[in-house]
Amino acid sequence: MAPPRKVFETIPAEPALVVFPVAAKSSYRYQDVHLESNAVVRELEAPEFRHLVLDLARIDYANSVLIGAMVRMARQVTEDGGRATFCCVSEKMDDILRKMGLFKLWSCSGTREEALTLVGSED
Repeated sequence: MAPPRKVFETIPAEPALVVFPVAAKSSYRYQDVHLESNAVVRELEAPEFRHLVLDLARIDYANSVLIGAMVRMARQVTEDGGRATFCCVSEKMDDILRKMGLFKLWSCSGTREEALTLVGSED
């Protein structure tokens, strides 16, 4: 049996968790996204991860399933009093996220370093 496809990679950067959706365009299977986003949400429940940085440098497009998973992660963090931000967003993804109104809910930084500074400045 083949190992499950990797949809999200994470890097601890306390007090934030950096999450990278891995480039696979629209070929993400719902089950893969669901299982891996559940694992990320469990990671975000750890006390050392108060904030979330969604680093989109590896993707230039995300389908509704992937966007829904990222929104779920961001809501988890903000409902627990933390901050969520996007960074390294391509022009195409910027347009998609802006049209969805997500930048009204969460900020967007040009680089991961800027995003980490932004979320860390609240502590």
